[in-house]
Amino acid sequence: MIIWNDNDIKSSVARQLNPLLKNFKQSDKMNINCEIDNVQQGSPLAFDRSWNFNLQQGSPALSGGITGIQRIFPTGLAFFGMKKVMFLDNCNDQNYYFAAPIPTTQFGAAL
Repeated sequence: MIIWNDNDIKSSVARQLNPLLKNFKQSDKMNINCEIDNVQQGSPLAFDRSWNFNLQQGSPALSGGITGIQRIFPTGLAFFGMKKVMFLDNCNDQNYYFAAPIPTTQFGAAL
């Protein structure tokens, strides 16, 4: 699992590298260090089901990813005994395998 890499593309100021999501709104007062559930004090907006995390045409996140890395747990990382957590369906809620996707030049979401 890669969490930080010296070759990562990072912004130096907020919103410098906007990924151009199709529909997403963030509070202008957003503060990642906010310790209270109050938007006016910097907490995030409540989740909105109308948000669309796919990318718009021209998004900087459509290219620049590196593919020359090896995945850890390519056949899946097992999570056993997760009762009452529905991942796939009711018959499969006891055990779950997470497999990271194959690296691509695109970052995360799709068009």
